[in-house]
Amino acid sequence: MAKKKVTKKPEIKVNEELELLLPPLSDNEVENLERSLLRSNGPLNPIWLWKGTIVDGHNRYKACRKLDLPFDTKDVWPDAKDIDEVKFLMKEAACGQRNMPDEVTSRFRAQMVRYLVEKENKPVKEAVSHVAKSAGVSERQIQRDMAKSKTIDGMHPSCAKADAVWKLSDNQTKQLELLTHEEQHALIERAGYEAKGIKGELRRMAKVEGSPLQKATAKKAEKRAKSREERETARQMLDTAIDALADFQKRAISARRKLGVTEKKWDIVRHLITKLDDVLASWKQAADETK
Repeated sequence: MAKKKVTKKPEIKVNEELELLLPPLSDNEVENLERSLLRSNGPLNPIWLWKGTIVDGHNRYKACRKLDLPFDTKDVWPDAKDIDEVKFLMKEAACGQRNMPDEVTSRFRAQMVRYLVEKENKPVKEAVSHVAKSAGVSERQIQRDMAKSKTIDGMHPSCAKADAVWKLSDNQTKQLELLTHEEQHALIERAGYEAKGIKGELRRMAKVEGSPLQKATAKKAEKRAKSREERETARQMLDTAIDALADFQKRAISARRKLGVTEKKWDIVRHLITKLDDVLASWKQAADETK
């Protein structure tokens, strides 16, 4: 009797860079996952593979290997050209998961825009629109993500690489930004690279008279006050210009009648006055909105 031919399953590879892309499960989450897999005799959803490498399901794969449970696989993204595109697609998929922490999805969205702009040569506006649509958030939210990413990237490397910094509120991130790189590094080390510790350190420093944070806050407040004063002066000059234009228009109308300027020539002057008036009005509106 001929022996039955056995089809050997392809070897499954684990790429550490891809595995570490998503936040690890806590011990309690791992235990819950294992109990769930035992009840269902394996995962209900297949483990995703890209060219034999796991791109979704690292935790399920580990648990199944540990508990000797069966699992299915699914080949995905066959057109992905390299690992950078795979990471983009993994982040895109992660942003659609309900259980993904906000600080992770915020960072991913900013990184996705950067990938589309730098690697795919997409215009920023198009990249923002694409990520907003795929992540199910507003374009304004994507712009906030990008602004926060830019702020964090400008910090000391120890802060820029710390996941905990992404857990800070926008105001706390701005407070941390006020410190020098050396002060940022010292603070995050004292905090043990934990978000709760960083927040506590920022609160403590804000109350200490003469602390680096208090000095930096005072300096920024002084700069803002000066900027407000300069804007107010500019608004007053704008009001004067608008009044002067209105007076000029009255005088021009009077002169036109006395000089007998033709309607055709006057239309040219009136058109220019109207255009200038529109420009000054738009400046005035913009200035009022920044009050």
